[in-house]
Amino acid sequence: DDCQNLVKEAFADAELACFNLSSANSINFGRILPQIVYYVYAYAQLAGAGEEVLVSVPSGNFGDALGCEYARRMGLPVAKLIMPTNENDEFPVFLETGKYQKVSPSRACISNAMNVGHPSNLARFFELYGGTVDRSGRVHRYPDLDQMRRHIFSVSVTDEQTRKMIKSVYERYHVILEQHGAVGWAGLEAYLQKTGDSRLAICLETAHPAKFPDEIKDLLGIEPEPPESMKDLARRDGSAINISKDFASFKKYLQSHLKIRK
Repeated sequence: DDCQNLVKEAFADAELACFNLSSANSINFGRILPQIVYYVYAYAQLAGAGEEVLVSVPSGNFGDALGCEYARRMGLPVAKLIMPTNENDEFPVFLETGKYQKVSPSRACISNAMNVGHPSNLARFFELYGGTVDRSGRVHRYPDLDQMRRHIFSVSVTDEQTRKMIKSVYERYHVILEQHGAVGWAGLEAYLQKTGDSRLAICLETAHPAKFPDEIKDLLGIEPEPPESMKDLARRDGSAINISKDFASFKKYLQSHLKIRK
């Protein structure tokens, strides 16, 4: 959340406009566009023409899930978009109660890429359903909650549930899920148990389990084999710079390290 706030403030700063800043995450809509495509690709691989499917997307900043929402609106027959979160439960609480309250500070969970207390793409979801929410988390107009509930299901998954799901899936299917994918699978199971829905389900996995060898080894007693693309990472030099989370320090760093683009 702190990093995203810095980026958003930098985008809005007139003195930084000369750098033509962009974002690699889903703040940038250019990140969303290819995410639409892989839902269509997955559907083409798994479903029959016109067959309705369930899609479970582990959700933190909501970019992946937004891609699915757009795919559905473009005609992909997604019967239900399932959006499980970790313990940062602002969205499932909102769907249940109709009141939005961001989680601040965000809660530290083992599915760390999803530790977001106020997702950037929530504003886009709200707008698609007729609502508006600002960067601070203040709702100016609530979306059509009945329509959101019709198309979307969300549930919060604890770290304990996440770890149990990693073990359960490995024991049942001999498939290794990492933490984020386990949240997605747990959310799918929660929806199926609640509704008894028997339609074809697609569940997204967000990372290779070899990215989290310590967690997997602790839970399963094995070390996942890394793909070829990861095998030389340990030999590469790393670089990290610590700066304060206040915007003035971040802005000063950008101004001293970036070149002006004309």
